[in-house]
Amino acid sequence: VLPFFIFIGCEKKENEVESAKEALDILLAEEENNVFDSTLIRAKQGSVTAMFNLGCYYSEGDHVEQDDVKAFEWWQKAADLNHTKAISNVLWAFYNEKGVKRSRVKEMKYVRLAAENGDESSYLYLANSYAYGAGLVKNPNKAFKWYRKAYDSGNKDAAINLGYCYSDGTGVEKNSTTAIKYFEEAAFAGYSSAIISL
Repeated sequence: VLPFFIFIGCEKKENEVESAKEALDILLAEEENNVFDSTLIRAKQGSVTAMFNLGCYYSEGDHVEQDDVKAFEWWQKAADLNHTKAISNVLWAFYNEKGVKRSRVKEMKYVRLAAENGDESSYLYLANSYAYGAGLVKNPNKAFKWYRKAYDSGNKDAAINLGYCYSDGTGVEKNSTTAIKYFEEAAFAGYSSAIISL
């Protein structure tokens, strides 16, 4: 299953601040009509919101020349500090090779971060990566955990995977009755391979 990463976009809040000093910096810069420089200063001082906004400015060519590489670099800095929207934009950039060459191993760092921060769209992708050792060390227990989390969050595509886990005893104790339950659900969802497994 290929991941579906959504570009969160750049709904910048130029007046969103993290401290009183940051607010003062913004006011001074606005007087000079220089939003980009103010944002750059705040980002260099450690403002995660400013880092995210710089990524957006570079991505869109807003206040500065468009540059996908610099957009990725600023989003990555914000993502490394756990900025949820930046994590999504970093994944989108990896997947679409916008400013960065695709690297499954590096990408997985952000898939894990997204999943750990409650991004439901990343659960199944992370589960499959653990199940098949794609970009991560193969780990059936973690695969089962994330399949379960995906299913519990409403992703019914995880049903067939849970069926296989219970059928084979992969990451969970073998249980034919539970496996059949998930295979039936997957079959009703249109998975022909689930019908064969029944």
